Amino acid sequence: MVNRGRSGACITCKQRRVKCDEAKPKCQTCHRLGLRCDGYQTRYSNLKFRDQNYKFRGVRPTPVASDENRVLRPRALGAPDTSVSFFLQYYVGMGRDLGSARGFYEVLTPVYYSQTQESPLSLAVSAVASEVLSLWRGDPTCASQEMYTRAITRLRSTLQDRKNWGDPATLLAVLSLQMYENVAAVFDLRSGTSVHHDGALSLLPFAGSSPSDALTWTHLQRFILHSEICSALRQERPSHRIVSSWVEGEYSIAPSENPSPRLDAIGAAVAELQARFMQCSKQNVQMQNAP
Repeated sequence: MVNRGRSGACITCKQRRVKCDEAKPKCQTCHRLGLRCDGYQTRYSNLKFRDQNYKFRGVRPTPVASDENRVLRPRALGAPDTSVSFFLQYYVGMGRDLGSARGFYEVLTPVYYSQTQESPLSLAVSAVASEVLSLWRGDPTCASQEMYTRAITRLRSTLQDRKNWGDPATLLAVLSLQMYENVAAVFDLRSGTSVHHDGALSLLPFAGSSPSDALTWTHLQRFILHSEICSALRQERPSHRIVSSWVEGEYSIAPSENPSPRLDAIGAAVAELQARFMQCSKQNVQMQNAP
C-alpha cells in the first residue's frame, strides 16, 4: 500500500477505525448511521502553549546604539530658538517690504543676525518672541519676563558707553523692549508704559555717522517719529519737540517713494492743531468756571 500521510478522517471515524468520506462540515458516514460527528482535528490541535511572561516581567531591553538611529533623530529646538524663528519668519518678515513699511520690522532681521547671542538686541527680540508665541499658543510662561529682565540689564550696561548711543542695534533693542510692553498692554497683562519709546526719542540726535548705517538710521527715524505722532494723536497732547524739528527740516530725512513720511507730516500738523484746540477748550472752561 502507498502511505499517503496522516488520515483526514473525522474524530468519530478514527475512533471507530472505519473509512470516512471526509465530507464537510460533518461526514456523511456518521450522519447515515445516526452517530454524532465530532468534526475534524486541526493540524495544531495537539500543541500546548505555556505562559512564560513571568520570565520577562521587569526586564527592559537595552537599546543598541548605532550610527543610523543617531542621525535619524533630529535635535528638538529649545524654547528661545523656536520662538525667535517663529517671530522672525511669521511676524517680522511675512508680507513686509520697504516700499510700504514704516521701517522697524524691515531692518530688524538683518541687524539681529549681526549681533551676538547675549547682546541687548538679541535678548530683547527673544523676550518679544517668547511673549508673542506664548500668547499665540495660549500657554503663558515666565520665559519672556526672564529674557526681558536680562535685556534691560544688558542694555543699561551698553548705554554706559557713549559710542553705543549711535549704534542702530542699540536703538532697535530699545524699540523691541517697547514692543514687548505694547504686546503686554494689548492683551491686558499689565498697564502700558512709554518709557522705552521716550528713550528711543532721546537717542535720535545721536544717529551714527557711518555710511553703512545711514539707511538703517533713516528707516528707524521714520518709525520713531511715526510712533510719536500716533501717540500724540491718541493722547490728545502735543508731540515731542523733535517732531516739530523734523517737520521744519532741522532733522532732515532723505525723501523716498514711500508715502508714509508725507502722511506722517500731515499727522504731525493734525496733532499740533488738536493739542492747541484742547488747550483752548480747557482755558475756556476755566474762564467760565472762574468766579
